[in-house]
Amino acid sequence: MRTSSDLAFSCDNSAWFLPWMLAVVVYLGTLATVGIVIVESVLGRWQGGSYASITVQLPSNTELATVEDVLETLNQTPGVEQARAISREEMIWLLEPWFAAGDLIKQLPIPWLIDVVPKEGAVVNWPATQNRLAEHVPGVLVDTGMVWLEKLTQPARTFQVTAILVLALIILATVAAVSLTARAALAIHRDTIEVIHLLGAEDDYIIRQIQRRVTGMAARGSIVGVVLASATIFAIGYVTNHVEASLFPIYEFGVGGWVAMFAMPLLAVIIAAFTVRRIVGRELASML
Repeated sequence: MRTSSDLAFSCDNSAWFLPWMLAVVVYLGTLATVGIVIVESVLGRWQGGSYASITVQLPSNTELATVEDVLETLNQTPGVEQARAISREEMIWLLEPWFAAGDLIKQLPIPWLIDVVPKEGAVVNWPATQNRLAEHVPGVLVDTGMVWLEKLTQPARTFQVTAILVLALIILATVAAVSLTARAALAIHRDTIEVIHLLGAEDDYIIRQIQRRVTGMAARGSIVGVVLASATIFAIGYVTNHVEASLFPIYEFGVGGWVAMFAMPLLAVIIAAFTVRRIVGRELASML
């Protein structure tokens, strides 16, 4: 239900600009905000151990008895929940997609791999463990996954910083768009404003009239932007969840994601309301 106004906003041709502008702004801002939250969630899971993959690699010529001794040593290591040798059949099954000829795989010097599961919250001195194992098995290698984690963390942090800078630019663009719309409304309705002011209308009444109009346009544009952003986010999630290979990290769109999704449109409306009050109040002070 529309609220009546003393200003003929229906004749205002500037009304189309702000909703479309804020629809684009909120769309980009929502994607950036949700992206920051998702990246932080994924990094937290990586650093918290959800993606920790500790593998002990032994040379292919290692005797089975030696492999069993290594397994016993690892299982007795403080902080280790379980150590399990990956069978040759499992290794061949993992390598088959990468090789066309099955006989070639069987001829490869496939190293022994031991999958180690650490206890939750436990801290294991893996370099010392590798040195202890190397005394019995030369060429042993303990891969904690820290190398690839460090390589992925830096680009992820760079993305977050870039997204924050984009959000700052988006806020500035919102302020500029609202200011332009408010000044355009003042210029278009200047004569009417002067008349109702002479009839006794206070500045606060005029400010509320324009603020209500601009805030309504900002809300409509924000709704369009967040709907488009939601569709984009869930489309990306659908695609990544249906990729057969694990090319993308798994993330949970929890409470933080929902808060981030609706924070941007709410922020846009709040910025619009405060910007209009400030701009219109200052312009009225110099106009009347």
